[in-house]
This record gives sequence, structure tokens and C-alpha cells, in this order.
Amino acid sequence: NGLEVLVKEDHARKVAALQLWVKVGSADEELSEGGISHLIEHMAFKGTKRRGLGQIASEVEALGGDINAYTSWDETVFHITVPSSATAQGLDILIDAVLRPTIDPQELAKEKQVVLEEILEGEERPARKASKLLFHTAYEKSPYKYPIIGYKDVVEKFTRDDILAFRKKWYVPENMFLLVVGDVNAAQIRDEVQRLTADLKPQG
Repeated sequence: NGLEVLVKEDHARKVAALQLWVKVGSADEELSEGGISHLIEHMAFKGTKRRGLGQIASEVEALGGDINAYTSWDETVFHITVPSSATAQGLDILIDAVLRPTIDPQELAKEKQVVLEEILEGEERPARKASKLLFHTAYEKSPYKYPIIGYKDVVEKFTRDDILAFRKKWYVPENMFLLVVGDVNAAQIRDEVQRLTADLKPQG
């Protein structure tokens, strides 16, 4: 289906680091989409058809692992670190969260408020204001001039349909890669990923 999988075996520690990279970030957004990549990142852990609200984080914690994500100009990255004995469960959670979120309208409304508060907080922090001014000055024509988090008047207008349309365009197997490093077996990882993504089709 076009999903690239990169595995590096390192058996020094009984741990596995799993990262699912989506090759889209704020530099790929239209002006009317400013901040949508960051908002989608927030929504990934808000539940899937198989996992309700809060279940993703609780499952990872029960495994003794850690889950997080970040958005930059060119990529959105979701990552889980788990004991290597829980690698299969970690992969299942990560792929389910990133590729099959429900995008519940009520949770979207709540998360938009969280992001809007982040935006307002950034306006009050000198370091963030200076950084924003620096990039706006250094990149006159590049989309790097715009803040990754977006602008209040744009973010507050996003709807569930906007989120789904953006995901349909960018969150496709051929625009992603999975990175696995740690106490794992490469052949087993390949088989597990093929099983977990068997229903995904390339969009290109």
C-alpha cells in the first residue's frame, strides 16, 4: 500500500521506539488551513472505533510505555516507546490512533479551545513572540514565515469536515513512513505491520 517501514535492530536494551511520520506540516497548508496539521495531531489520541476517549493513553501506560506527538513545518510525528515485549501492542495502538481516529465533533470543539489557549499563551511569552517575528522576517515568501500552531481566527473556524478532507489528502500510506528501533525482529515487524495495515489502499 506504499507505507515505508524502516527497522533498526538494537538489542542492548529491552525497549522499542516506534514512530509514525506523516510527511505533512504547516508549510503544506493553504492560508485557510493554517494550524490544521497541529490540530489533527491533537485529535489523534482522542479515540478510534476500537478505543474510546482516554483509552489510548491508558493502554500505553498499562504497558509501561509513553506516547506523544509533535508537528513541525514539514512533518507530523506520532511516537510510542514501550518495553520490547509489548512491541506488537504498541504498533497496534499507534497505527490505530493515527490512521483511524473518530474525530468526534464534541472532542474537536474541546481541543480547538485547548489550541486557542496555546495561541493566546504564545502571544504573552516573549520567547515565542520573538521566534514568530524572527521566522516572519527571515522567510519573506516561504510558508515557513507562518506559525505552526496557526492563527486564532483560522483555527476557531475548523470543522470536522475540514479535518477529514485534509486527512484524506495527506494521511495516506504512501505519504507516511514507520520507524522502529530497538530490541525487535525486523521480519516480525514487517509481518505485524502488513497485518495491521491490510485494509489500507494507496491513494495515488
